[in-house]
Amino acid sequence: MDIVREYLDRLTELRQEIDQIDQQILYFLNRRAETVLAIRALKAGQDMPLFAPWREEEILGRLKSLNPGLFYDQAIEEIFRVILKESLALMQREDGGVA
Repeated sequence: MDIVREYLDRLTELRQEIDQIDQQILYFLNRRAETVLAIRALKAGQDMPLFAPWREEEILGRLKSLNPGLFYDQAIEEIFRVILKESLALMQREDGGVA
């Protein structure tokens, strides 16, 4: 029974760690969104287009080069393409990004 108890305790501990990491990811996604909105305001003042495809490719290339390898580069690209897509959608929202 001790082995089962140790297993369950360790599983609970690791799940709590995942929950904390997820909370940090959510925090940083929202910080990123705030910065995206600041960029939108800056670009609006200069009448610049919101979307810069070269910048998206630059971001993806940089992130893949920094990838320590636990996730394949393709997975990193897929994850960040979603973040970039949603960031652009946020920039294009008429309500200013307020949910």
